Amino acid sequence: MSTPVTLMDGGMGTSLRMRFPEKLTRDPLWSARMLLSDEGANEVVNLHGDFITAGSRVVTTNNYACVPLYLERAENLDLEALNALSVSLCERAIDRFAGSNDVKIAVSLPPLRQSYSTGERGGTLEEDMAVYDRIVRSTSHRADFYVVETVSTAWASVAPVLAAAKSGKKCLVSFSVSDEPEAYGNLRSGESVGVALDELAAAKAVPHGVLFNCAAQNSISKAVESLCAGITSETLPFPVQVAGAYANALKAIPKGWDHHRDGPTGDLTVTPEEYAATVDSWLASADAANAASGGGNAAVGFLAGGCCGILPKHIQHLAGHLAKRSRCEDF
Repeated sequence: MSTPVTLMDGGMGTSLRMRFPEKLTRDPLWSARMLLSDEGANEVVNLHGDFITAGSRVVTTNNYACVPLYLERAENLDLEALNALSVSLCERAIDRFAGSNDVKIAVSLPPLRQSYSTGERGGTLEEDMAVYDRIVRSTSHRADFYVVETVSTAWASVAPVLAAAKSGKKCLVSFSVSDEPEAYGNLRSGESVGVALDELAAAKAVPHGVLFNCAAQNSISKAVESLCAGITSETLPFPVQVAGAYANALKAIPKGWDHHRDGPTGDLTVTPEEYAATVDSWLASADAANAASGGGNAAVGFLAGGCCGILPKHIQHLAGHLAKRSRCEDF
């Protein structure tokens, strides 16, 4: 069975850094800086537009850094207002660039602590949910669905999924898996994807789908293969209706890496053709799972896109490469 696929966008933060290195390299506000001026907001709209023109049918809000970790580094920054603005900029891009194409808005629910952190929680579940509730309330008026992004340890997925559920919108959870070859396919914490899904199920925080992002392509391929095997064997703790992946084109992110302390790890030269071959491997795993299910109720759709270092040119090539596949329903 040919798995239906919807094409997401690429890496917003790294694409903006490449375009404006003097503004964003080692900036403590990271990509949130672009939301603080009309000029910056217009550039965010233009980048969304470049991805839409390339073929993205999902654009993700530029709010990854609109959390207290970043916003408290400057004065008088309003979390609700900036998150709401990130949605409005997606709307402006769709109005300007989408034409007759149906483009969805995915609202990011990012980590509340340093990306890739696998240490102690640093806050209670209730405290984390209070922050995510604020993000959801300020964006749910226009969100088509939520994506809990770059989850590096199992406990970090629960609060945002529970918060998103209050909106009545679909929610996907996306895990960041290890860049260490000996741990490919496991979360950066070392936990297996199965353990992470068990924790969600135990908390009654059940997402609509499971994705993987912000990691090496080989590791994500291993994680997708494992997830699809669980779908085939019906051993997952809840039904997964949508799978997906969006990988990095960065040098490996080592344990303990801190973006603001250590700077970017460095970009890899990944051609659009090479990235398409990686996406093909993900879809082969999904095709096998769907073939095993007979295309029945257990069939899954797939969301494919790119994370750090994946640019409009990669998405444009993917759009042509995947053109014969139908679109994933509801996305």
